[in-house]
Amino acid sequence: MIKSNIFCKKIILCLILVLLTGVIGCSNDDKNSNKVPIIKEITASKTVLQPKENINILVDIFADNQEALTFTWSATGGTIEGAGNSVTYIAPSTAGKYTVEVNVEDVNGGVTNSSIILTVYNDDQNSNEAPIIKEITASKTDLQPKEDINISVDVFDDNQEALTFTWSATGGTIKGTGNSVTYTAPITAGKYIAEVSVEDANGGITNSSIILTVYREIVFVSGTEGDLDIYKINEDSTNIDNLTNNSSLDINPVWSPDREKIAFLSDNNGNKVYNLYIMDADGSNKIQLTTNHSIYAIFPGSWSPDGDKIVFASKKDGNYDIYTINVDGSNEIKLTNDVDTDNECPAWSPDGDKIAFDSDGDIHIIDSDGGNRINLTNSVVYKESPIWSPDGSKIAFLSEDNDANYNLYIMDENGGNQINLTNDKLLNNINPVWSPDGSKIAFLSGIDDNNYIYDLYVVNVDGDDKIKLTNNYLMDIWSVVSWSSQGDKIVFSADDDSDGGSDLYLINADGSNSIKLINNQVYDMMPAWRQ
Repeated sequence: MIKSNIFCKKIILCLILVLLTGVIGCSNDDKNSNKVPIIKEITASKTVLQPKENINILVDIFADNQEALTFTWSATGGTIEGAGNSVTYIAPSTAGKYTVEVNVEDVNGGVTNSSIILTVYNDDQNSNEAPIIKEITASKTDLQPKEDINISVDVFDDNQEALTFTWSATGGTIKGTGNSVTYTAPITAGKYIAEVSVEDANGGITNSSIILTVYREIVFVSGTEGDLDIYKINEDSTNIDNLTNNSSLDINPVWSPDREKIAFLSDNNGNKVYNLYIMDADGSNKIQLTTNHSIYAIFPGSWSPDGDKIVFASKKDGNYDIYTINVDGSNEIKLTNDVDTDNECPAWSPDGDKIAFDSDGDIHIIDSDGGNRINLTNSVVYKESPIWSPDGSKIAFLSEDNDANYNLYIMDENGGNQINLTNDKLLNNINPVWSPDGSKIAFLSGIDDNNYIYDLYVVNVDGDDKIKLTNNYLMDIWSVVSWSSQGDKIVFSADDDSDGGSDLYLINADGSNSIKLINNQVYDMMPAWRQ
């Protein structure tokens, strides 16, 4: 049998802790403390009006205390009737473009504002005048990085065929011509403006714009009284959404390669025996892929690069073996069949040809169809937790060098050129994760005792420039680390205030600007960036 290691012991301890404490949850009531109100969106029932026409204008606000907000409305033309977050706008008698603005102030004096542009015109006013843009619309205004949407502009002019459309954006790219184009969001979160200029045959020019917001999402695990669910949140702490919302223990979310689906583990009936599930990014279309399994809880598995299969470790037949299964639940294949040895922590190679895993204290690889199994390390020193570099040329892993603590190593994909990146004799190094460009590895390092004092580090793959990013945080094996897709930020779970729970933190990859993504007295853990 495989020798016991610190991780298996901690799994039992952490699950007992989660189930016995009654303080698990996803309350985020105080996350906006001391922040100005956030205007999500300002909308109008119509944006192109006839003179003296009445419309409704609504502003959607995120704030701690909605009832304590003060709304101040103004317009460059026309009149506004009403108060609060919803008012009536009466267009002026003169055609033109008018701006309606709202200022929102909370009880702490925090003020924010936003505006919307409205166009007033007569049906017969356009003779010898510039084109009139009735409306510019987008299929979505809240986007993920690199997401494609359609943007269209509705124009009033005497001669539609003689119009020329010129599009531009402050970020992202625009493809196409005419009054309808495709916008591709940039990879960096923020607000961006897409603008169109419309010129007619007489040289008359008019323009309009639309604001688009790019969010980066993070999934994580949280729950109450033993009911763990999978949630989604934006990196600015907005739009928290419970994706699973059931009475099971749902853990270890992992994004598919196209970031459209999430694989996760669930005990379904509360029996702490985990099976594999997938769902869409919004929590819909949940599918149970396995039955009668007991999947290795600390490591959920790995998607194939094409997104068609998932590899996982299960002790369905007594000890842990490696399995693959199609994402529709068909074609379950057992790749290993060892009688007295556990095979765990499978990871699919980036080219899809190989699967790395740990077995009996060594790192193995096997063809994705189960053939050609090779022991890469063949050592008397215990090794585990292999992860492939993004280009597939290297494998990082952990090695129990001094029979107590783990060091972080990398090696070539064939097992050669093993390099110890940490060389620690006192500290334990766990949970390594490659940066997206493959130049660095983030990991946790600390003293392995009952206090679980670990910190987050980043090291170059040649072992140089080891940087400590945090200072004396409470972390353990459940403190998952995840890089953003562009490698600028890292999200992790930890507890730095001994409040009995854990929180999610964001930190720049250089260690600057550490902030709490969620701040409460409950357990929030296992984060994973979508982008």
